[in-house]
Amino acid sequence: MFFILLLVFFLFCGNLLKFISESYLKSGNWVKASWFNPLDSRPHQYQADSYATKYISEAKEKWKDLALKEFQRAITLDPENPFLFRSAGSFYACLGEKKSAINQYRKAISKNSTNAFFHFELGKVYLNEKMWNMALKSFQEATTLEPYFLEAYYYQGLILEREGQLNQAIENYSRVLEIKEKLQSFATVDTGYKKKLLSFEFCNLAALYNQLAGVYFRKGLYPQALFYTGQALKLEPENKIFQQNLQLITEKSKKIKKK
Repeated sequence: MFFILLLVFFLFCGNLLKFISESYLKSGNWVKASWFNPLDSRPHQYQADSYATKYISEAKEKWKDLALKEFQRAITLDPENPFLFRSAGSFYACLGEKKSAINQYRKAISKNSTNAFFHFELGKVYLNEKMWNMALKSFQEATTLEPYFLEAYYYQGLILEREGQLNQAIENYSRVLEIKEKLQSFATVDTGYKKKLLSFEFCNLAALYNQLAGVYFRKGLYPQALFYTGQALKLEPENKIFQQNLQLITEKSKKIKKK
């Protein structure tokens, strides 16, 4: 009976401490939350995110050091949580420490290889490092996992265009337009997850039309180039770059016809 009562007492105390910790966690007092539940990684994760935000806004080394320490503490407590590695990777990317960022994202992917955002964010790091092939593979993996991931298609298009694979670039840019047309309006998308997949903030529609026009121009397909430049100008008729592109394509098209 004594041992049963002792077990009940410890269970009660454990649950009470967790309850108190959760209360502090919700109120934003992460230090005390950690005191009452030292095995919970979340207080350290939230504290790390807070320090990281302070560092980004103030650029003080102490916030950077504290953020990295808290990320490490969180990961030590919960080493199988891929989102902790992702958060650390994102912070390292902001710091410009690309190798560390890549390492953290790879660890996140090793824990959860089916998260399209992990592959996409790793692709962005590779892209900034001009590791074109690795970036392309990461973006392709993202669209394989999430076929409506617009931004990943767009970056694939940029890389393929840079590498001179113009037909494949057109396919990726066109895929963005197809998805947008199919869905008609992103405002109808109901969940935050879907909205992030279908985000179009990375490149407005007029700029994408202009991008397509440029690829067709490089291929010597001037009617298509004229069409997409015209589409871009419909959306932004005062855009000087689009106007210059239209003039250039028109002149080139006329020269070809004379020949």
